[in-house]
Amino acid sequence: MSRTTATVVAVASLACSAEGYTGDKICEDVLHAVASRTYACTGDLEKAKAAQAAFDDLTCLLSGIEDDSGGQFDGYYHETCIAAVEQLDCELVTSSYDDADTWLLHTDRCALAFGTEAGA
Repeated sequence: MSRTTATVVAVASLACSAEGYTGDKICEDVLHAVASRTYACTGDLEKAKAAQAAFDDLTCLLSGIEDDSGGQFDGYYHETCIAAVEQLDCELVTSSYDDADTWLLHTDRCALAFGTEAGA
């Protein structure tokens, strides 16, 4: 396994971890999923990093929230946001990987996890 492949596998496995969920962890997992999907579609690690960096100007709106729902909170975001990221059409990913608005528009509920400072 190449080093790049190992990195992407590690990123993908982080996105599947269900331990100690907080709002911050969910946002982090969304970013990992964005990078992983970009790499899966483009085969380019730099594009995967750029896709993740596209969210740098956004705020995690779930920050500070602790999951005391017995897993329903994190399960909801995995099912509606992260799962949608993981299934986003590769043609769209390839053409718009570094546009956070595209990711948020085409993935159900992800817009509820991220916003701008002004919109937060």
